[in-house]
Amino acid sequence: MKERRKHQRQKPKKYPTVYNFYTGKPIGLLANLSSAGGMIITPGPIKTSTTFRCRVELAGKVLGRNEIVFDAECRWCRKNVKAGRWESGYRLKMTGIDAELVSYLTHSLEMDDIGDRNFGEVATIDLENRRKSTRYDIDTFLPVYEQHSYRQIGRLADLSTQGVRLITQKPVEKNDILHCRIVLPTKVFQQEYLIFDARCMWCRRSKDGSSCESGYEIENVSEQDASIILHLLIHFTKIQ
Repeated sequence: MKERRKHQRQKPKKYPTVYNFYTGKPIGLLANLSSAGGMIITPGPIKTSTTFRCRVELAGKVLGRNEIVFDAECRWCRKNVKAGRWESGYRLKMTGIDAELVSYLTHSLEMDDIGDRNFGEVATIDLENRRKSTRYDIDTFLPVYEQHSYRQIGRLADLSTQGVRLITQKPVEKNDILHCRIVLPTKVFQQEYLIFDARCMWCRRSKDGSSCESGYEIENVSEQDASIILHLLIHFTKIQ
């Protein structure tokens, strides 16, 4: 099984309960998790191809959410005789903020960054109210460099799960692609930098004419860097 998996599974310190979204009844305990799959311990066997609408409660609010909701399709089921329990593997399907939260939770478990710690509440609004995702102002100075050099492009002004706004000295042409490397305020998931590509959507001069600001749509970002973005939103930003 491990050789066929595309995403490494992570094991929580305490198994959270997985609930049936529609009935509210427990399905079992979440034994491990990746961004695409998981294993659930159940009181009895589960028929393969069975799909559950699942709900897992978070220890604290993350971006205004107390829970993660996803669909789980059973791919296999077996009796663990030694442990005296039924185990079943699932392929997970989720979209939007739920997919981002699962990815973030997976990397948090990988780096032992979540434990029993509660997240601080982060003010948020419905992600579909404005743009494709809500923008957050950065609380700290984050310089932006070219990916493969130490030439500074500018600094990060605000951030969302799908876009950024940069302050630069020179204007940027619409549709130009920037290959960005952002120095993180602290190591996140053992990384010192956030790496992504971004396409310029607009650019304008500041009111005093001393700099330019431009908005970008994130086009190419790894799964782990996407989780780092969510970590920054939770811990280093405030909603606009």
